[in-house]
Amino acid sequence: MNTKYAQIAQKLKIKYGLRNTPSDSQVENWKSKVELKKKVGLTVETAGRSAAEDIFTDYSTVKYASQADTIEALLEEIARMEREGR
Repeated sequence: MNTKYAQIAQKLKIKYGLRNTPSDSQVENWKSKVELKKKVGLTVETAGRSAAEDIFTDYSTVKYASQADTIEALLEEIARMEREGR
């Protein structure tokens, strides 16, 4: 993918658990929404998450390994996969 925001789109995909890589227009819309939400007092992290929920229809549909904050989370994911026979 060779778009203006390709690297940012990939980072948003991972950060927000998106199945699809956002388009340039989605990245721009996300940025605008974050700025608006910050103006009404949300922290940057909360504003970013809220904007992602609003814009990306596939928000939080995939869990990437880089999102796992703890070893416990990784172990739980492995256990779930084993239960499902993957």
